Amino acid sequence: MLSLNKKIGLNFLLAFFIFNLLFYFIFSFFLEQKLKKEEEKNVLAKQARVNASLAQDLEQVACFAQFLINSKQAHFLLTLPGQKFSTQVTNILKSVHMHGLAFLNEQGEVVKSVVLSSKNRLLSYLQKHGRVLLARKKEVSKGFCARECGGGEVVVVPLVGETNKYHLILFRSFSEEKIKQLINITGVEFSYLAKEEVKNKSFFSKLTDKGKYLELNDKYFYFYWLKEDILGNKSLVFSLKDLNEDIIQAKEILYKLFVVILSINCVLLFFLSSKIKNIVFNFLNKINSELSTINSLQDLKRRLNVSRYEQELIPLINNINKMIGRLEDNSLGFMENLKLYSAIVNQSTDIIFLYDLETKKIIKYNNAFKNYFGYTDEEIQRLTVYDLVDNTREEVDAILATFKKEKNLLGERPYKNKEGKVFYVDVSAYVIELAGKKIVSILAKDITAKKLRQEKLTYLAFHDALTGLPNRLYFLRQGKNILQQAEDREEVVALIYLDLDDFKLINDVYGHQAGDFVLENLAKRLKKTLRRGDLVARLGGDEFVLMAPGLKKDEDVKVVINKIAMELEEPIYWQQDEIKLSVSMGISLFPEQGKDLATLLEKADQAMYAAKKNSERIYYLFEEDKKSG
Repeated sequence: MLSLNKKIGLNFLLAFFIFNLLFYFIFSFFLEQKLKKEEEKNVLAKQARVNASLAQDLEQVACFAQFLINSKQAHFLLTLPGQKFSTQVTNILKSVHMHGLAFLNEQGEVVKSVVLSSKNRLLSYLQKHGRVLLARKKEVSKGFCARECGGGEVVVVPLVGETNKYHLILFRSFSEEKIKQLINITGVEFSYLAKEEVKNKSFFSKLTDKGKYLELNDKYFYFYWLKEDILGNKSLVFSLKDLNEDIIQAKEILYKLFVVILSINCVLLFFLSSKIKNIVFNFLNKINSELSTINSLQDLKRRLNVSRYEQELIPLINNINKMIGRLEDNSLGFMENLKLYSAIVNQSTDIIFLYDLETKKIIKYNNAFKNYFGYTDEEIQRLTVYDLVDNTREEVDAILATFKKEKNLLGERPYKNKEGKVFYVDVSAYVIELAGKKIVSILAKDITAKKLRQEKLTYLAFHDALTGLPNRLYFLRQGKNILQQAEDREEVVALIYLDLDDFKLINDVYGHQAGDFVLENLAKRLKKTLRRGDLVARLGGDEFVLMAPGLKKDEDVKVVINKIAMELEEPIYWQQDEIKLSVSMGISLFPEQGKDLATLLEKADQAMYAAKKNSERIYYLFEEDKKSG
């Protein structure tokens, strides 16, 4: 993070650099445009000198052709035989620095010719365009020929012979000497080419539209222009090329000037930015010195001294004072609300506390927290949430892991106090973020009494109030589970239906209190006979039922029955009276006599009544004719 000092300096540096860069490019652009216009004027002057030189040379060729006609030498040459003609014409051409002479008949056919350079190309050109040259019907036709004939100057003059009409053709090519001469005239590089040789069609389109084209780059300038050939076609492209010395020198001077100006501006920038920074920091230091005196809520009554600041800064100082005033009002309101909420939290009978989700440390808590858990303030500073709950560390971590997906959590939790006493609470937990930390807010309401009432009601709903044994409802629910487990394990279950004999007589003789005492005593003795996994219940009145799972054979059933019989042999004493217990038991086996609880109860009940009728036996197994008792 850059300091304000560096930011001011960098912004000034950037602004000055952009300003100077824009100045450089804008000035460079207009200077270059100005130099281009000057260069274009110079190029046009050089083009005019080239055109004048070419026109002068063309006139010389035309004058020499007219001289040959007027002096009758053309007539004489036409009459010479082949070898003499060639020798004589060659000498003439060399003496006047020309490169070709030919005679064409009225049909445009070459009758005689001598060509010193580009012979085949010139003769082919004459054969191809001879008729066109003669069709111009001028006494003297002069112009340039295309590169297809070697490139050069051509003059056509009519010649009337004794019998036929001919035309004299004189040709002078653009030789290296001619090119050098034009370079000396203009002082720049000169070249020419046919339009077919121009590969850049876009460039040729511009050239065709204007007849000339000037191209400038960082090093050279190129000037092109079109000229008509002797056939009237714009097929020749002439060009001039030279160094952009003026532009190059101007750019170098401009660059050096830019460096000098930039250096001067950097120095000015340094002094200017230092001055501005001093002004800004003096102003900030004044504000800082006054704001630093505000260290508490009481100090918010102070305001910045407006008279210490410049006129332009007074609106800002007034806004700062207004902000301090609003901060004072908000702080007072906050403190009042804080006191109010603190009073509400501390007076609440519910447990309220905060802890860090990462460290599990207790951060804040109310009075109810201390009252329930029994810890001092010093002890609470060392506590974690693990110390408050009656769960294992793994169970607590599993619960806290849900806060990664959800922000709130509801449910019942067992808490424990300093002495280890467990109490139950209804918890509402919510995760908030403060200063980059995840804080869990807990509101816990004590439901221990409610939970005990619920447990008592549940117990009474499923247990007999007199004996404390499970009742019929509990037996029917749990009995189905026992049968299901026995079926899965392929085990035998014995269902024993037990009825107390002559119970009505006991009530009549000794009273109902004695009868209740007998039932309670019987229940205790039956519970003594239970193995792990056995179930005994009171169905009502003097009827009891017992389920013994995990049996493998019939002998196991006899062991259970004999154990019950032995436990009931000892008499009961009621107020010095001895009461002997006599019971009748009926037995049904799962899965042999039935696979559901209702069937087993019905058959065990039938066997029990059979035992009542036979006073010599206290129990019967269902289908006695098949099983021994």
